[in-house]
Amino acid sequence: MTALKLLTAFFLTMLLCACSVFQGKPMPLPPPTQHAQLIVYAQTGTLEKMGSISVNVRGSADDADHAI
Repeated sequence: MTALKLLTAFFLTMLLCACSVFQGKPMPLPPPTQHAQLIVYAQTGTLEKMGSISVNVRGSADDADHAI
């Protein structure tokens, strides 16, 4: 029984370590320009939330995107 607990703890530890590999490292934002710029998820850590948007639409997620 003790071996099973140790093996379970080992696999959970390895799983958590593997998750941190996919998270990525924080990256600085590009300098502002006159045009829209694509940013990746790793660059969103320093951004401030401006607000939230909600929409009630029957249909698919594409319909909700179109409504926004």
